Amino acid sequence: NTAAEDAGDASTQLEISEGGKDSCTISSKGGAQLSLLLMSLGLSESLRFELFFKTASDLTKQASFLKRNEMKRVNLPNKGKNDPIVKWCEGLLAAYPQADICPHYSLKNQYRGSPEKTFASFEKACGELVQLGIRECLVVSGGGKKRKSDLSTLACLRMAQRRRSSSARKINLGVAFNPYFPDVKDREKERKVLAAKLETGLVRSVWVQIGSDTEKLKEGLDFLFTKLEGRDENEVKVYGSVFLPSPKLLNQMRFRPWNGVFLSDEYLESVEQAYQITDDILQ
Repeated sequence: NTAAEDAGDASTQLEISEGGKDSCTISSKGGAQLSLLLMSLGLSESLRFELFFKTASDLTKQASFLKRNEMKRVNLPNKGKNDPIVKWCEGLLAAYPQADICPHYSLKNQYRGSPEKTFASFEKACGELVQLGIRECLVVSGGGKKRKSDLSTLACLRMAQRRRSSSARKINLGVAFNPYFPDVKDREKERKVLAAKLETGLVRSVWVQIGSDTEKLKEGLDFLFTKLEGRDENEVKVYGSVFLPSPKLLNQMRFRPWNGVFLSDEYLESVEQAYQITDDILQ
């Protein structure tokens, strides 16, 4: 069994670091070919696990598995409203002090009634994460229908930019980028927003969404690396995401696809086809 299957509701992430702006991260879920694929690419030492759990007890159980297998690099997603992100990190570190945690922070799920209050809550969380020794946080606007008073990632970054003493400036902030939108206007809008995020000077990592269209991915990465030209090669990490497919995963994506994840009919046809496309993306 793969580590992800042994860990129950855990999915995995992998960071490919070939130096500077050419580094990227792969997020994955399940798949019997995990070990062989990673070994063939020389990436087995860069594995990250994105943990999915319902209770603190579930997280502790996964921590025991990770510790037993010396898997230190983990991501904690913010899927639910008012998820206690800081407490989760604190609990995981108590169970596994060597864990290298990157929490996700959804501004929509951590909404506090107004942009100012939502930002204040985000600042507070950043300060508490830094005190725990957390070095990186992925901040996202959050999917689905938006309120008029929701705080976007770009607005959040600009608020932190204006406040030199903000605790949000003391942690390495990551942002999301989706190059896979089918409509060209949506892709152009996404690139414009990404450029604006980078212009704040506060972005330390860019996390590329999961998808299956290699041409759109190449175009998106070309755009991104153009925007990173002239920067120190270690200033901004680039993380790319893929699934490691399984029959269960493909079935879920056919009938209950994740918001913002665009997978072709060819990809969803079979595990074998999905693995071939995954290999193309990695190359």
